[in-house]
Amino acid sequence: FVVSGIKIGATLCVIGAVEGEFVGASNGLGHVIRSSASTIATERIYGCLLLLGAMGGILYGAVALAEVTVLKKFIVQSPRRQK
Repeated sequence: FVVSGIKIGATLCVIGAVEGEFVGASNGLGHVIRSSASTIATERIYGCLLLLGAMGGILYGAVALAEVTVLKKFIVQSPRRQK
C-alpha cells in the first residue's frame, strides 16, 4: 500500500505545483497556461498540458521502476516442486 501511495503522490505533486503557479508565480508552466489563456494561445496551452502529462508519467514510471528494483531484493522465491 505504501508504494501505491507514493505513485499517486508523485503524480499529484505535479498538479499541486502547477496550481501554486496559477496563483502566485511569475514564471513556470502554470503561469504560461494562465497567460496563454488570456491571449487565446491554445497551442501553447496544449503543449504545456502534454509536458505536464509527460512529467507525471515519468515520475510514475520512476517510482514503479524503483518498486520493482527494491522488491527483487526482498522477495524470496520458493523452490519448485519436484515431480
